[in-house]
Amino acid sequence: MLRVNLFGKRSICSLNIVIGAKTLECGVTHDRGSDRQWLAESLLDFALTDTDDLSSLLHQLCATLQRLQNMSILPAIDNVCVVVADSWLALVGVPWSPSLKSAEDAEAYARNHLQEGGFSPEPDALLRLDDAPFGAPRLVVCYPRLVVSSCQEVASQLQARLVSLLPLSLAGWVVAKRSGQKRNKVLAVLDDALLIVARSNNTTGSNPSEVTVRVRPARPGLADQELLDIWQRLSLREPQLAALKTVPLLDVRRNAGGRNLAAKPFEALNFPGDGGIKEASPCLHIAAGLSTFPVILDAISPAGANPWSRWLAFGTAALLAVGACFELLQSNAAFNSALTQLNVATSAAQPAPKPTAWSRDEIAQVQAVNIAVRELNMPIAPLLRALEPPQDIRVAVLSVEMGAAALAQTSSVKIVAEAKSSTDMPRYVAYIAESKPFTGAYLTRHEIDENNPGSRYRFTVEALWSE
Repeated sequence: MLRVNLFGKRSICSLNIVIGAKTLECGVTHDRGSDRQWLAESLLDFALTDTDDLSSLLHQLCATLQRLQNMSILPAIDNVCVVVADSWLALVGVPWSPSLKSAEDAEAYARNHLQEGGFSPEPDALLRLDDAPFGAPRLVVCYPRLVVSSCQEVASQLQARLVSLLPLSLAGWVVAKRSGQKRNKVLAVLDDALLIVARSNNTTGSNPSEVTVRVRPARPGLADQELLDIWQRLSLREPQLAALKTVPLLDVRRNAGGRNLAAKPFEALNFPGDGGIKEASPCLHIAAGLSTFPVILDAISPAGANPWSRWLAFGTAALLAVGACFELLQSNAAFNSALTQLNVATSAAQPAPKPTAWSRDEIAQVQAVNIAVRELNMPIAPLLRALEPPQDIRVAVLSVEMGAAALAQTSSVKIVAEAKSSTDMPRYVAYIAESKPFTGAYLTRHEIDENNPGSRYRFTVEALWSE
């Protein structure tokens, strides 16, 4: 199925499917290197009502494509990329826990938080957890088995590979990265029937740690004000969001008529479109670019997607590493030669100074004086004021332990606190990390009495501050 010309450009045909809240659409792209063209005959659109069965509708789509292939209107398809509206899935942010170290414990931990968030994951549902740093909150995506198996069946009937299956919010996050938002902390997505606000509490911002989804009636003019209302409520609940001057907005409405939401703080993103057929919807353009950007939360394992690009990237990285090592060895040899000559010249010109001899008691006395000076200069009052949680974060601080290191310029504060819910705990950690004079914060311990459903979350946070 994969057509490769060893002396020319690689030609790949990809089927892009968008399972929306109210519609099901698809389109086939013919890729030849950097040149991508949409095949007009493949742009199909189906109405998706609440009574429709998703598998039967995908089967109808597959039969239509096979009929077009039999008529030699469409070529053979190599890859299948799918974008799913978040309303079909379950997304929830979970705080860090030692249970995440084990795969089996992590799945049970994620299922418990999905149930606490109001979702009822099926026993055979597919769960994906992101690769956030140690101690940071994680995002869990629950893919119903019906969605995954239906997409796999379409790929199997077309004798193609299913290379990507992502929620609209995560697909939009990838598009935002490609548009220059390398470390975006928040993203708003506006669909014909969905309002999505994704935000990240992690320092890297590689994936969102929380996603807010609102399913609304597809009435013109309603989305703008409703999105502003959702943002105002989130800003009241999370003060760090209110400090953002601009919020990137991905408008994928098909009936927007070129009108972008101009109200502050939203700023429209220009996602990378493709040449050719203009009738392809924005979501189809997003799905067409997913195969080259593997995401750890993808329902399809990134390790099994796009092996050609993976081997090409590996070979390119190996060649670059060999070249860099060769240049480094040459530079190191020249540097060592020049350093040897300089040492010979300076040693002959002047005698080496005698090192200052410090006794053990003098060294201990200097270190004790340094520690005492740092403890006297410790900003106790600002640190305690910064630890006080805002009214919308239900956290009670139980104890604070402060200390100053002997030589380091960065000190830490250990906080023991209790949260009423699992969502307040990561929000308090993010609040501490962004409050002055702190330079960072992370969870070191988290526990809850599982036998008592009404018990609070007791956790320990270590916050860093620098002079």
